[in-house]
Amino acid sequence: MYYIHVQAIDAAGNASAVATASVTLDNSAPTVTGLSDDAVVAKTKSWTWGCSEAACTYRYAIDQSATWTATGAYASTTTASQSSGDGMYYIHVQAIDAAGNASAVATASVTLDNTAPTISSITGPTPSYANQSDTNGAFQFTVNYTGASSVTLAQGDITLNFTGTTTTCSKSVQVNNNSSATVTVSDCDSDGTVNITVASGTASDAAGNLAAGSGPSSDGIVDNTAPPSPLVDGPTPTAGNSSTTFRYTVTYQAGTDIVALNSASQIPLTGATAGCTVEIPDAHAPGYTRTIAISGCTGNGSVGINFPYGTAQDLAGNADGADDVVLPLGFTVDNTPPTVTIGAPSSTNIKSTTSFVITYSGQSNITLAASNVTVSTTGNAACSTPTVAGLTSNTKRVTLSG
Repeated sequence: MYYIHVQAIDAAGNASAVATASVTLDNSAPTVTGLSDDAVVAKTKSWTWGCSEAACTYRYAIDQSATWTATGAYASTTTASQSSGDGMYYIHVQAIDAAGNASAVATASVTLDNTAPTISSITGPTPSYANQSDTNGAFQFTVNYTGASSVTLAQGDITLNFTGTTTTCSKSVQVNNNSSATVTVSDCDSDGTVNITVASGTASDAAGNLAAGSGPSSDGIVDNTAPPSPLVDGPTPTAGNSSTTFRYTVTYQAGTDIVALNSASQIPLTGATAGCTVEIPDAHAPGYTRTIAISGCTGNGSVGINFPYGTAQDLAGNADGADDVVLPLGFTVDNTPPTVTIGAPSSTNIKSTTSFVITYSGQSNITLAASNVTVSTTGNAACSTPTVAGLTSNTKRVTLSG
């Protein structure tokens, strides 16, 4: 407060009373109060400020620059807010008092985040096929998040979508980190497909933004139907000896994706003979047929094969069962040659007709013809071409005449 005191005196020397007047001078700039940096990431921010003096007015700006050149008219506003945008935002406030003294610009910062985290993808399922078994009965889907600081995915957030006759599966969830979670779908019934849909709100960021839902994912194929057992044709031939190769042709039917017949040890033999060698020459060939070759059999008797089950498989891991396999026919191994016995001539007088009875044992077929007969003579003896005639199933008559 400043005062002025004035006294007057006239020409006659008379002095006036002292007159006094006062005034308040203000040459100090005010200070903006109430603003400070906010370290908490938020979706929206409100500021309130004041002044170190009474009767201040203000001008302000909100932007993403750390500095501001003050401009604009002053007003009585003492609040402002920012509810959009991402990144660092600044509020700049300048006050002016009644005397016209302007304050320094006060600046405060806050980080805003209005971008929600996202489910960037749902990968899988792995495997693509599954059944209801313990060994190959689960699909795994991976839910991948971007921009999340917390993932809260739970079983109730997963919807299973079905096609075909599949209507029931089990599901479980494991959150791996703030970037992914694994959804396991298992124990699915019947045949069809299953995929997943993820609900919204399963992840959040530091500002509280929530992830939207996603889906459906790709399908997992549910297959609980085993493929049929293969058809086994043969053997060809049905009889032979140690030099014979007996072959069976195995044809896998529609519904088979994997042929698991690849080792001779899978083909046990039955019967009394020994020493047979079993091979599958096309064991690793593409396609759906296989050849079983059996050779080098010693001894005599019947040989059969016990064809295994489980060699017809599909992509879900189903395999044909023991009840479906039809055992093929066996074959006969005979390594004992037939015997031939030539009987005595019916007459020793060569001038007349004489014959010999040829007796066979152990044969399955007799093909004796005249061209197979060699006549041996001595001296000047000669005979006409022999003739051959059948007697019984195991005898032939060879006739010679002079």
